[in-house]
Amino acid sequence: MHVAHYIGLKNLGGAELLFAGLSSAWAQHDLIQSVLLRSAPIHDEVSKRLPASLLAIDYKRWKGFKLPTRPALIRRMHVHRAMRPLPRPDIALSWSNLRHNPILAGGTKQQVPYIHYEHGVSWIHKVDEEGRRFLNAASGFICVSHAAKRVLQLKWGVDNQAVAIVPNPLRNTPNPILEQRLPLEGRPLKLAFAGRLTAIKGVTVALHTLALLRQQGINAELHIAGKGSQESVLKNLSESLGIAKACHFHGFVNDTRYFFGNMDIALCPSIRESFGMASLEASAAGCPVIASRVDGLPETIRENISGITLPCEHDPRTYYGSNIMSQLPELVYDPEMDQLRPPAVIAPQRLADTIGNLAASTQRLNDMRQHAISHAGQFNDFQQYGNHLLGQVRHIMSATDRRYSGHNTAMTS
Repeated sequence: MHVAHYIGLKNLGGAELLFAGLSSAWAQHDLIQSVLLRSAPIHDEVSKRLPASLLAIDYKRWKGFKLPTRPALIRRMHVHRAMRPLPRPDIALSWSNLRHNPILAGGTKQQVPYIHYEHGVSWIHKVDEEGRRFLNAASGFICVSHAAKRVLQLKWGVDNQAVAIVPNPLRNTPNPILEQRLPLEGRPLKLAFAGRLTAIKGVTVALHTLALLRQQGINAELHIAGKGSQESVLKNLSESLGIAKACHFHGFVNDTRYFFGNMDIALCPSIRESFGMASLEASAAGCPVIASRVDGLPETIRENISGITLPCEHDPRTYYGSNIMSQLPELVYDPEMDQLRPPAVIAPQRLADTIGNLAASTQRLNDMRQHAISHAGQFNDFQQYGNHLLGQVRHIMSATDRRYSGHNTAMTS
């Protein structure tokens, strides 16, 4: 079976690393795989994780030259030639995309059936006719969370029967033995954040929270793992808040188990989060999480057992300025009300109070560490995830009117 993926791999984020792991896992199933790059070049950290058998096609360029968007036939023919050595794709997996592209629109001379794999794009795009047509023509839908499923249904009107949920797996599955941490007495309280440094992740709220904790006399420090467009802005903010010496930027961290394993509490104050990979990885390392009660984040936490979620009640412009609204989706998912609402942020004072209360109770903090590991252990590892996702793909294919299995017709010019 030939699976053609459609995804951008230029950045280094959760979806890109997930794709690298999945394509490697599926390579062991003797699947033929190709990837049509929505953006190029491929990030170095992603490239080194891809299987050698994967055919990557930059459909927008040929030998370094950018191909024109019109007439569309030019890019379609480019894809057709690049895929000529392979059988025609049986199915395309479109990763968080609501627009047609050369492979989905007949770049292989015949329309390729496709599955929409929802990782968060349904939040970002405004509802329009092109997006509706794209979703209506999909053979099925796979979502990373219940929240992603509900956004597709509430915002885009997707049929309930066509949606499957396959939660993301743990990228670094730790040995479920709680590493010993030194008592808090006599050392700083170590807070952790891991993720792309963009406004949507709420790192600004974490910095304001750290400033409040230190003003209250709590010896806390914030460790930030990740890179992104907001890095210089965040460093400047830490200076202006007077917490630069207590705020540590680690850059990209490959081993999240080691990173979170040396921390006391993980913060996930996201404004929007389709799932919450960092929350799950922190839990797996025995680091309790305090997160926004929004979108898919609560699905990664057992409330007040493995972690805590807090309501998002404040206007983002209070901490980010008026320009922030153009960087946010119009609506996010409220899991308590099961409805969409405008984006908001956790109040830093409430987050600081919650951190202080948790840190003050050694027994509760230790109990949460144990429960966090147990909770994270219920999620799939990469092999289980790959098998589960492949099973859903095959199920969707078999449920359509066409017969895809066993179709190995070679593409001709």
